[in-house]
Amino acid sequence: MHDKIIAQSIWMSKIQGFFAWNAGKQNTETDEWEKYDGLSGNQMLLFQAMDAFLGIEQYLSDRELELSVPRRQRELCHALRRHSFRGSLYKMEDDGYVAEILRSFDMILKQLRA
Repeated sequence: MHDKIIAQSIWMSKIQGFFAWNAGKQNTETDEWEKYDGLSGNQMLLFQAMDAFLGIEQYLSDRELELSVPRRQRELCHALRRHSFRGSLYKMEDDGYVAEILRSFDMILKQLRA
């Protein structure tokens, strides 16, 4: 990113959230790459929302979320996690449909982990 071509304010607000894993700048004094502080790619709502919906345990601490993830995004993921039905499926009486839904969830998780 060069400020003469793309203003840093535009980069940070519009582009970084999607494309900025390991975003940083070249330190002119040490000639080393300095990464920006923050969670970068973990801030993307898609990953957090999918984890919440699928009932995958939250991997960031509450403090990390508070420092690096916008409040409304945290609230949405909390609501998705609260209403995730995957955990309750294991407690339901198996009528064939429940087992199929659980198998489907497991297949989704295996594909996400691969």
